[in-house]
Amino acid sequence: MNAAKPLPTEKPSRAIQLRREIISARRAIKRLKKAVRESTSDIAKRGPVVIALRTDSHGAAHEKQVSNPALKTLRESQATMLVLSQRLKALELEFREAMRRESDDAEGVKTTDEFDF
Repeated sequence: MNAAKPLPTEKPSRAIQLRREIISARRAIKRLKKAVRESTSDIAKRGPVVIALRTDSHGAAHEKQVSNPALKTLRESQATMLVLSQRLKALELEFREAMRRESDDAEGVKTTDEFDF
């Protein structure tokens, strides 16, 4: 049986919403991994400290040692990836539960919330 696509005015099921969020989170993690690779490569090439050319208020240029901006990118990407990975695990768990609930509803199985006590 082919499931009918929801009309544009209908709200997609929770499982569909979760699936979209999971796909989005996986794509974001993939982009973050790429940023980590690029930052690591830059740090390996240029080192943790780089020379930057700074100009003062009079227009005179001075060389100054600064930390490699890739270090900040690396730290932020790794921290974001950790949070996003944890969120992805929670979404996948919730998705499995929603799919189980939908299949139970389709089969007419009562959940514990539906029993009359």
